[in-house]
Amino acid sequence: MSGESEKLGLYGFGAAAHIIAQVARRQGRSVYAFTRQGDVTTQDFAKKVGAVWAGGSDDSPPEPLDAAIIFAPVGNLVPAAL
Repeated sequence: MSGESEKLGLYGFGAAAHIIAQVARRQGRSVYAFTRQGDVTTQDFAKKVGAVWAGGSDDSPPEPLDAAIIFAPVGNLVPAAL
């Protein structure tokens, strides 16, 4: 669903997102992981599986994303991802 996007944001980084992150990295994409604010453990895990950046869902990535996938069941992430 994200097409040929080069910079992919994954909101709600967890069980499903970590698998998608590894697939995206294998495809040569850059992965940006978004977690709960202050969840340093999950952010570190995201980097371990290949994310080039990891931060809180309220944070802005260091560069604009080409696409985003939202895994978290939080409606207010939609405008943030857009």
